[in-house]
Amino acid sequence: MRTVASDATTDGRWQVEVLASWADAESLQHEWDALARAAAEPHPFLLHGWFSCWYAGFAAENAIRILLLRQGDGRLRAIFPGILEKRKLGGLSMDCLAYAANGHSLYGGIIARAGDHEAIGKVLQAAAEQVRPTPHLLILPGLTEGSDTAAVIRNGVRGLGQRREHVDEGFVVDVSSGWDAYFSGCSANTRQRIKRMRKQAARRGTVDFPELAATEQGAELTERLRRLDRLSWQGQHGTGLFSTAENERCYRELLHSRHADLDVRGFLLTIDGRDAAYTLTLSWQGVRYLLKTGYDPECADCSPGSLTIWQIIHRSGQDGIPLLDLGPGGNEEKRRWATRSLSMANWWSLNRKTWRGWLLEAMLKLHDRLRARKQSKNEQGAG
Repeated sequence: MRTVASDATTDGRWQVEVLASWADAESLQHEWDALARAAAEPHPFLLHGWFSCWYAGFAAENAIRILLLRQGDGRLRAIFPGILEKRKLGGLSMDCLAYAANGHSLYGGIIARAGDHEAIGKVLQAAAEQVRPTPHLLILPGLTEGSDTAAVIRNGVRGLGQRREHVDEGFVVDVSSGWDAYFSGCSANTRQRIKRMRKQAARRGTVDFPELAATEQGAELTERLRRLDRLSWQGQHGTGLFSTAENERCYRELLHSRHADLDVRGFLLTIDGRDAAYTLTLSWQGVRYLLKTGYDPECADCSPGSLTIWQIIHRSGQDGIPLLDLGPGGNEEKRRWATRSLSMANWWSLNRKTWRGWLLEAMLKLHDRLRARKQSKNEQGAG
């Protein structure tokens, strides 16, 4: 189902198209990916192929809403890949339009050319006004502080109240100078720790680190990941590659992807030929992104997950892949490895044209004021 609406602007006319199924977006790959490559912060989680996998896994067909913003001449200016959700917030039942991302997508962001803040603001307005049912809340996760989408939201969009709901930290490893330079720049404690982990693994048997490309060894890689995933903590707690039907649909599509842009690889740790850990990666334009890591708990004493990631850093330095993106979620291991970090946040845009959106914004502001007042009193008492 497609719906089209037009709206006059100072530059002529815009056309907003709302797609309600992925099938309607299948033919857009060329212009979609051209727009993604021209973004201020291009990454594979903006690509048509990634959303093909994501929607296949996590979207009910009747929940898909993809907004296309076009210039009057038909030129594509912005894309908001969305999904309808129901949430209960502050005792209110809210119709939400969420950006199509979750914990399996490292980053989000409205897809538009670098610096095209006008188009980003316009597509956010259109999302609040032209999607049906009318959303009370737009949810935009995984926005880095330097992204165009975050800049537009911070500066304000007509009719929308903005709130930074959750802040996180992402970590990047720079091996552009090669593995030796990177490793020598690590702390003495970190270098000793990796040597201890390798010795501990070697006590168990012969250690190897096979690398499997999904394009050539998709079936073998899928089966080996499935066996390890069942044993891993993630698999046991519903966050693994195949631990839910939704996860399985997404990662099966990714591992058997027909999208040439998605370089998907599995890096494994084997001990005496037995798989002990895996890290699934996605590489694009000189950056390798870590999607998922898991390991067999029986091998926990040698930190198999960490060993696998160390091997990926080593191999990336040797292979001329300059950057390794460890993704969000600051833990001590990532901090040890990273050469830099980035701030990222989830943003809410509250639709002031609906009474529920207006009321939720008022309730949240009141909550923030009361919390700030309480914190101030506590600080005064402590002083």
